[in-house]
Formats: sequence, structure tokens, C-alpha cells
Amino acid sequence: MALLSVLAVDTTGTLTSDQIEFNRLEVVEGDAHDVAQLTAVVAHEGSGGNTTGLAIAGGLELPEDYRVVEVMAFSSARKMSGVR
Repeated sequence: MALLSVLAVDTTGTLTSDQIEFNRLEVVEGDAHDVAQLTAVVAHEGSGGNTTGLAIAGGLELPEDYRVVEVMAFSSARKMSGVR
């Protein structure tokens, strides 16, 4: 979890249902507004339509103007995805 920036879990700490709803974003470090906008962009651009990504993207407001240079699709081998 050294590269982890966002963790989405339910109240028990597991993902157990495909009925996922975004509840809140808790920012540990950095500007909350900036983190929320970056999280929205990553969820919108990099989720590949998965339920978790769609819930996060639906719960956060995208910035009005942003430019995506590259999307790195999720890989089980890398255990991460990203947007630049």
C-alpha cells in the first residue's frame, strides 16, 4: 500500500456488494478541494466503468477544465492504475 492514494471501503473495511455509494472523502494530506478534484478525474477517466469508480466519480465534482495526457489502465500485476 506504499503507492496508495485512495482507498474505497465499506464500514467493515471490505467491498462486499456491487451496490456501492460514495459517502465521503477524507483527506489526510493536502488541500481537500484539490484532492477531491484529482480523485474525481482519476475515477472518471481511469475506472474503466467499474462500480467503485462510477460511485466515486458520481460523488465528486469534476473540475471544469482539465486535460488528460495519459491513462494507465488498472493492472493486477502492477496493482494500480493512474491518470496523468
